[in-house]
Amino acid sequence: MRIKGSFKSITNLDEAGSLLITDDNRLIRIINPKYNDKVKELFKSGFIHELIDKELFVPSILIEDGDTLYVEHELIDPVLYPFEWTFSMLKEAALVVLEIFEIAKKYNIGMKDCHHWNVLFKNGKPLYIDLGTFITDKKHYLIPYKEFLESYYFPLHLWSQGLEYTVKYAVLYRGLYPSIEYYTIMYKLLKYLPTRILKKIISMLNKVYILPYIEDNKIMEKISNKQLAQMLMILRPIAKFFVEKNVEKIKMKIKGLELRMVTEWEGYYENEPKLTPRFQRILTYISEICKDCESLISFGSNQGFLEYNILCNTHIKRAICCDVDSKAIDIGFKKYSNNVPHNKKIYYIHYNVLYPIVMHPFMDSGYNRFRSDIVLALALTHHLMLREGFRLEYILSEFSKYCNRFAFIEFMPLGLWVPGVKASVPDWYNEEYFEEIFRKYFNLIVKEKLEENRILFIGEIKKTQEISHNVSIIRCEKAEDVLFLQNNRKKE
Repeated sequence: MRIKGSFKSITNLDEAGSLLITDDNRLIRIINPKYNDKVKELFKSGFIHELIDKELFVPSILIEDGDTLYVEHELIDPVLYPFEWTFSMLKEAALVVLEIFEIAKKYNIGMKDCHHWNVLFKNGKPLYIDLGTFITDKKHYLIPYKEFLESYYFPLHLWSQGLEYTVKYAVLYRGLYPSIEYYTIMYKLLKYLPTRILKKIISMLNKVYILPYIEDNKIMEKISNKQLAQMLMILRPIAKFFVEKNVEKIKMKIKGLELRMVTEWEGYYENEPKLTPRFQRILTYISEICKDCESLISFGSNQGFLEYNILCNTHIKRAICCDVDSKAIDIGFKKYSNNVPHNKKIYYIHYNVLYPIVMHPFMDSGYNRFRSDIVLALALTHHLMLREGFRLEYILSEFSKYCNRFAFIEFMPLGLWVPGVKASVPDWYNEEYFEEIFRKYFNLIVKEKLEENRILFIGEIKKTQEISHNVSIIRCEKAEDVLFLQNNRKKE
């Protein structure tokens, strides 16, 4: 098999080889010639095949093409970045890394890194994707224990205590690990120490973690005092025993961690949800109007009950459930991810469609990764307009960037209304205003009142140049701001 066509470079960071994507959508890792023998051994030994068989590593094929050696990996789509994961997703990724370490021990293979950016999710399961992790001269059961703690255990422990935003920031900006936060919370007396002393203590602990795997010549190079260097070499087996025993303990600790934080929308479905007439009507419209569609993304999906039922009861093959409430998304991930029908896929992401996290240049945007045939936004726009203060133009502009074909968007004429309480909405907030803006981005197909406070708008996205994807975010501090803009637009 030969590599044909043009290529797009994904990354050159791995010294073992360059990662490319071909014009026919194949993911290829061109192996650096000096690592050819090591890569061949990874496959020949049965190590990679065992990982693939146990669904721990991305399906991969080793191919020799003359003097060129390359590995073709299965292309996983969509890519979910670690800061978009839920608590349970990070927890499962950590357990996969520990399982891989146990198998690597059996083959006497070392791991030079293990961070969460080396993991992707497919069908609700974490898969390790970095072949270069196992290409190292250091063997003897090497695990980058310090990096494992910083990438998985520390964030999981802090997240279980409710420090979600600390974790999200640390996960996004890899290298700013929450080590100090972990130690001061876990060992409360440490918070009374001066920061410089605390940093020295953590630094000493980190050196214990890496000591078992530092070669003798490296110790002699870095430590001028020969007696101290010799003492460290003597203590190395003890440090190795300490690290490997801790790996066993940390696995049990991770399994026991539970999310104890409270979020705003976690109880939206207090009882087991049901397929109401409203939901049934939406299912019917998807089956009738969207016959040639295969994918959908749902904003404000909560636990993804409707999206799961769409997969089970229609021709749709992939659903992406997206919500700002990570615990609600986490519940859905645990409940539905591994229970969808054969050849159907459901993905869960902790993602704010109107406040996407500012990403690094090497990351792909959510528009590209999550774009789907259908966009769902049910019982959501009233929160975004009346509570969060976003302009409807901006909301629908952002929704349109994720939409290939159809949009199912509900308007709530009574606003933030609770049954039994008198509705109160601003004058500008009305069905006519909503429809006018909706028609700017979508060709209206259906408008139907499904419930007292639910009007469903179904539209097909406009392909003309009249849609601007450069609409700036305008926060509306007062309802009068929107009314002023609306009136001015009508005058024009």
